[in-house]
Amino acid sequence: MTLSRSLYLRTALWCAILLTALVMMRVVACRFYWDQTVLPAGCDSFGYAMQAEAIRQGREFGDHTPRPFLAPLAQDLSGISKNPNDWVWPIAPHAYRYDPQVGRLVNQYPPGTSLFLAPFPREIRSLVFPVLIAASLLCLLALFRRDDGALLATRAGCLLVLVACGFYFEPFSREYRSLNSVAPCFALLVAAGWFLPVRPLLSVGLLSAGVLLRIPNAWLLPVAALPVLFPEWFAGKPFAGLRPVVPRGAKVILTAFFCGVLWLLLFQYLTMGSAFRTTYPYYDRNAATPGGMLENLRYYFSLETGWMWVHVVVLFLAGAVFCRRGTRRWFLLVLFLFLWNYGFYVTHDVRVSYYPFASSVLALGLVLRGMENLPRRVLQVSSAAVGLLVILALIGAWRSVPENPTEPVAAKIAAIQKAFAGADAVWAEHRSGTVEYAAGIPGMRILWGSREVRAETVRWLRAQGYRQAVLIDDIGMNESEARAVLEMAKVPVRTVEDETFGRILWIDPETPAQ
Repeated sequence: MTLSRSLYLRTALWCAILLTALVMMRVVACRFYWDQTVLPAGCDSFGYAMQAEAIRQGREFGDHTPRPFLAPLAQDLSGISKNPNDWVWPIAPHAYRYDPQVGRLVNQYPPGTSLFLAPFPREIRSLVFPVLIAASLLCLLALFRRDDGALLATRAGCLLVLVACGFYFEPFSREYRSLNSVAPCFALLVAAGWFLPVRPLLSVGLLSAGVLLRIPNAWLLPVAALPVLFPEWFAGKPFAGLRPVVPRGAKVILTAFFCGVLWLLLFQYLTMGSAFRTTYPYYDRNAATPGGMLENLRYYFSLETGWMWVHVVVLFLAGAVFCRRGTRRWFLLVLFLFLWNYGFYVTHDVRVSYYPFASSVLALGLVLRGMENLPRRVLQVSSAAVGLLVILALIGAWRSVPENPTEPVAAKIAAIQKAFAGADAVWAEHRSGTVEYAAGIPGMRILWGSREVRAETVRWLRAQGYRQAVLIDDIGMNESEARAVLEMAKVPVRTVEDETFGRILWIDPETPAQ
């Protein structure tokens, strides 16, 4: 093949890849439009959206959720119960809690995801989220700029398939549908895996930066450090002894500290008043009991959890890519990475299906790098296969785009503002934060904390002249428990039927607030 023809084919291939990437961006925007017009609710989506709004307004280290009654109410509740866990939760929406040491409500998440979203106005913040995730992954095509032919087609095709997985497969599509910290890690982890065999110190830096998105990413740092500490072993050379390990270890520690850990400690200092006080609640830091570990083993290693399937597929790909002599030690690293990561979550008290995701995405980046070891014939067949998968994925996703999208975000915000006009505080469950995000009305959790504290809060707010509303038809609401709280508070309640939100219980103040 002549040089001019080779250049022509490479240019044509790149044009096809970039055109496909642009089409995929458009498909992502349309495919998830309906999902992203749903206002943030629950814990993750509301917590990140509210933190992003605070960053946009320059209030990250101040009050994200202002409440004129917070200080005197907290003083009153602290006199009822000496256990802060009885009262720090109900006076805040999901993803927040009152911290007595700093005297305000604090968001439980690190700032990375919210920094990702802060440049965008509230009305389109959720809409651009899946597009940003796809764009961050597609930017990794730049890693293949020196490739050509079947290797370029295979690597680019695999990256496009990874984006397309969000159209169909639950462990990925769920992360495109609402604001979260998992999806923003995808591109960072793939890049960290890509550089692991050639620039492992850079991989350590990328993973360390990832703690600003998800603190548990720090657990992967020791595995990423192994190629830095023992490069001879991975290259199949004689062991050089322990003396070089000390300076190499110092490089790992300094890189990890300055690329991510330092900034997380600074964030915690400015938020919590101490660099070593994490924003995460106590229950998300607890170790599992022996019985809980057995339950975790059954849960995480079940093929019913989507991310276990992803790990199995990536492990199969790693076995295919690193099966040749001289590369098998990288397969052992992938296997150790998976066991190391799952070992952490097996011993962790809180159990959530997506927690172990990071090791599979990191290993996928390593697999993409290792594809250069595949025979040319295998690459040719692989490039054709992934190309066909990308085309089928785009066609199927485009045909499944909703024809009549739901009403815009601005209309939903207006509906909440209308329904709760005149309220000074809104009690709810799943949408306790939704109301605050849309209307700026303090959201409270009616099912959290002790019943006595919740009843006292209702009485106190009414006595101080604040009008309260209870969204009784909220998602996840326990109506009998909510009514038990109101009965204990001994306050008069009137019911209003709203066309959008169903039954809303109103608690009028004794006297108007001053």
